[in-house]
Amino acid sequence: MATFTRIKSKNQSCGRMLGALAYVLQDKKVRFKGARVTSGVGCLPVTSYLEMMTTKQRFKKMDGVCFYHFVQSFSERENITPWQANEIARELAEKLFPGYECVVATPTTSIPISSSTLSASETERNCICRLPPSKKCGR
Repeated sequence: MATFTRIKSKNQSCGRMLGALAYVLQDKKVRFKGARVTSGVGCLPVTSYLEMMTTKQRFKKMDGVCFYHFVQSFSERENITPWQANEIARELAEKLFPGYECVVATPTTSIPISSSTLSASETERNCICRLPPSKKCGR
């Protein structure tokens, strides 16, 4: 049975998000049989930082939490491929974080197999103020 764990990050910043994305997307970690085992939900892994930052800047949400990092680990007994693990993690990200930009990366160097999911902290859905322009949103 797979486990799903949040990785806590102290001193959250957008720079740390860039570092986390760079770490989980390292070519030497995610390369499997000549291809990269990565996927995106609402963004492309290669441009994910720019896409996530554009959403944050568009809605002036540059302070506070910038991203969330989760790891889904599978037991050695589950006997799945890195591609299968990535697909399972991507489907879970779609269900848990609808409308959010997420990156899923599955390192092929770890045993047991695990996938990292990095989710943006903002989405258009939670940034749009539904009050008339004359009122303050207060978010």
